[in-house]
Amino acid sequence: MAINENVPGVEAAVTVNGNDLKEYVDEDLEEGNENELTRYIEAEDGANFGIRYEIKRQFIREGEAVTVKTYIDGHYAESVVKPAWKYSGKAIKGRIDSAYINPDTKTKFAFSTIETSSEHGYGLAHDHKLVKKMGTIEVVIDANKRDESKTPQKGHNFVNLEKFHIDIVSEKALKGASLTHGTKMTDEIKAKPRSWPSPRIPGSTRILARFIFRYRSYEALKALMIIPRTPTLVPLEDRNPEDLSPQEMMEALRRSQAKRKSQEETAKKVKRERADGDAGMTPRKAPRCSTNNSQVNAVEDDEVREASPPAQVKDMPAPVVIEID
Repeated sequence: MAINENVPGVEAAVTVNGNDLKEYVDEDLEEGNENELTRYIEAEDGANFGIRYEIKRQFIREGEAVTVKTYIDGHYAESVVKPAWKYSGKAIKGRIDSAYINPDTKTKFAFSTIETSSEHGYGLAHDHKLVKKMGTIEVVIDANKRDESKTPQKGHNFVNLEKFHIDIVSEKALKGASLTHGTKMTDEIKAKPRSWPSPRIPGSTRILARFIFRYRSYEALKALMIIPRTPTLVPLEDRNPEDLSPQEMMEALRRSQAKRKSQEETAKKVKRERADGDAGMTPRKAPRCSTNNSQVNAVEDDEVREASPPAQVKDMPAPVVIEID
């Protein structure tokens, strides 16, 4: 919930399904005055939304009432008047999620993606004015006094549906605006007859706070750097040890030990597989040596074959020499 430090007891938030939307701060934005607060929120196409408010009782003076007015895309949407004397000692709180279109019928608010046209000159003059306030939800909370002696004026403060039925916007008019969504009115519902407050006493109004919510798609918020972009994570092993926190040092040590253990187990497994493979091999036959002069010949199929010794040469008689005189 948006809380202004200058008026910490006055709060407002945009809700979807009853839950406050996460708010983002633009650090480079300068607020208009001390009672003004601007926040960015993410818009989801088609989601119905509402505005929740809360005002602590100590901010209201005796005899004052509280008025909460809402403006969407620069157009009046809805308002409520809460007489402070009905909330003696309590916070004034409530929720606005729809607007009266007639005395007993209301319509809900919903985010809607902006459709654009690139046609030259399409609605350009009109759309330039339109986009100035588009994508904003403004909540103005003030304290005022009412003249109870006068009759309430009926027949005013109805939402103008035509202002929210925007089908197409000129693409050129949106240039540089980073707008992605507008608001449409949906789901007409029957409501209890509207109550009309007494008129304000002139000069009695005090502005307590003004909240401005700028709604965009998630991608647009990242492009505007309203949502920080996800940094690229550097593995602990590649970071400078001097930059690591104690917890990161412990994690780096744990990873290193796990890696070393895994490497040791892998080496043992390889060694074991080699040993099992050697044990299963058929041993080669050793060559046999003959005691005689046999020769051992090896053949290609690893068998050993013993060769026969060479034949012995028998002794021949000595030659006869005949001398002739």
